[in-house]
Amino acid sequence: MSTFRAYRIHRNDGRISARFDQITLDDLTPGEVVVRVRHSDINHKDTLAATGGVGSLAVNMLAGRGYEVVALSAKADADDYLGAIGAARILRRQDLNLGAKPLEPVQWAGAIDNLGGDVLAWLTRTVDFWGNIASIGLAASHELHTTVMPFILRGVNLLWINSVATPRDVRLVVRDRIATDLRPRQLERISARVVKFDTLPAQFGPYIDGAITGRIVVEIS
Repeated sequence: MSTFRAYRIHRNDGRISARFDQITLDDLTPGEVVVRVRHSDINHKDTLAATGGVGSLAVNMLAGRGYEVVALSAKADADDYLGAIGAARILRRQDLNLGAKPLEPVQWAGAIDNLGGDVLAWLTRTVDFWGNIASIGLAASHELHTTVMPFILRGVNLLWINSVATPRDVRLVVRDRIATDLRPRQLERISARVVKFDTLPAQFGPYIDGAITGRIVVEIS
């Protein structure tokens, strides 16, 4: 295969554009593993990347689908911002009381955090008794400054996720449970549509409009 077609996202002068390009293997980053793909899929994050969407678009889209959306922002004029993103709730960074007392009034039964840093520390202070916090990322910071008080006075559990070093026997148990008792009851709705690769650009609009449930499978070849 001397050339192949790829749907690529370009940024020029701060503007996002996406198009089909005819490229060769030499155009790829050196050292990458090349896999021949028959099918792939698209989801909301793909839509944001392909259309130049930003975080507020993601919040607005989720709010329109009936989710209670909590957003974090450093924007001061929050009243206007609330209307702009359509969020049901918003926590402004200046309201997080980052670096405050070791325990604060309870706000959450549990949390999944992909930020780390001050936001994760704040969650440890505001999660309810016996609540679980799953730490899955470090988009804000890899550091964590907190105290032992949430853990010994409220029994909060901080769960660290490490899928890379998970032993194979544990992976197999999880895989089997996902296929049985943990299997989503409406899994068939997640990828009910199959579209051709040629039609890919036309598939992003319905995601932005909140008209898609689950993912779309894209037939590459």
